[in-house]
Amino acid sequence: MKLFRYNWISTFKISLIFTLGFLSNFSFAQNLGPNPSFEKTTYQQYDYPFNAFLFLEDWYPAAWVNFDSSYLCTADLFDNNNKVPPPEPQTFWNIRTGAAQGDKFVGLVNEIKKEGFFRPEAVGAKLNQALEAGSYYLIDLAVRNKGTDHFFHDPEYCLEPSYQHLDIWFDTDSIFLFWNDLGKNSYTVSERNLSLFSSSMESRIDGVWKRVGTCFQAKENDIFMAIAMTSGRFDVIPPCEILEDHWDFFYTYYFDIDDVHLYRLPEQYEFKDTICEGRETAFNIAELLHLPTMQRPIQMIWPNGQNDSVQYLNQAGKYKIDLVLDCKTIPIYLELEGVKCSPEIYVPNAFSPNGDGINDALDTYIHLDLPLVSYSFKVFDRWGSLVFESKDITKTWDGTYKNKDFKSGTFSWVLEISVKDPELGIRHFLEKGAVDIIK
Repeated sequence: MKLFRYNWISTFKISLIFTLGFLSNFSFAQNLGPNPSFEKTTYQQYDYPFNAFLFLEDWYPAAWVNFDSSYLCTADLFDNNNKVPPPEPQTFWNIRTGAAQGDKFVGLVNEIKKEGFFRPEAVGAKLNQALEAGSYYLIDLAVRNKGTDHFFHDPEYCLEPSYQHLDIWFDTDSIFLFWNDLGKNSYTVSERNLSLFSSSMESRIDGVWKRVGTCFQAKENDIFMAIAMTSGRFDVIPPCEILEDHWDFFYTYYFDIDDVHLYRLPEQYEFKDTICEGRETAFNIAELLHLPTMQRPIQMIWPNGQNDSVQYLNQAGKYKIDLVLDCKTIPIYLELEGVKCSPEIYVPNAFSPNGDGINDALDTYIHLDLPLVSYSFKVFDRWGSLVFESKDITKTWDGTYKNKDFKSGTFSWVLEISVKDPELGIRHFLEKGAVDIIK
């Protein structure tokens, strides 16, 4: 964090030029945010992270001290190739594990003032394309919580977990957040915002990179976006108040951000795939969509009422799955074509573990044309208790449990295997059946 004075900016609304055009790593949508992982800069070396931010392309510092002031506060820009100067052993300036994507990432700090208001940092950008009012969008980014910095004492009850989140602002003009030290408040003139929460962000201890996102309906044709720490006022309750001879804030926390994605959600998704005839095949809709982690769990409602992203299907045909997000429900249409495919699986329906050397063990017979990735074979008794399990394809069941022989009976089995298809990727298969012990 650093305060700079700029005489060339006379008002809080400024005109900036941004480089346009960047495709996100999501295969089905274009990222509307510029320079999403903060890789594009105009510098070669820098002395401090707050100086480096001034050379960041497409993003601007969006936190100012007082509405009528020309002092702004820059965020920090870190580069894996440019370490923090050794004389600066600050808590939050340790580069830690590096960027989430690429080499660079941005750091934002927030101070909790003893007068009961936040002094946050913020960054802003002009989008590659304006939002369309009424349409739905998803924003997703990587966040790393670097914990909190305690001053003089540890007021655990002073820092509410809800204070530690990110605010996302949208507007038709450039967005700025102001620290009004005289009015004891922090605020922005923009009104359209979202808040991103997660359990890792609300912790007081140092964390690792986590992705968090949410979706929303655009209210206007906004073309500016800002990412800010928590702003506004809060109630100060003793003993959170500190003595006059201490610093004028009692708590500070800090987030790193990286790999920011903003894209428009479609009205529906359509996929075509193949299914092995006569065999249950696993389909993972989340893998097909490449959806990010949401702060509320994503639900996928299948025709059978199940809400898991993974389902084992055994019939060709057309399926409709409802994708339930924070802001809306999107239909997914999955069309499956039946094909004959490897592997060929056979498990006997009876065996006789009597020691005569004939059919003494239960074995699985699998003909593979593709590399085996995983194997799991389980056997259950008539009450559903597990009596045998193996992840080794060469291991057989001898009809015992805890070294005790079963005289006879009917047992159920479940066989799960995964193979690597060069065209279709990892394919999962599930087979079920019953076997009799005969003596």
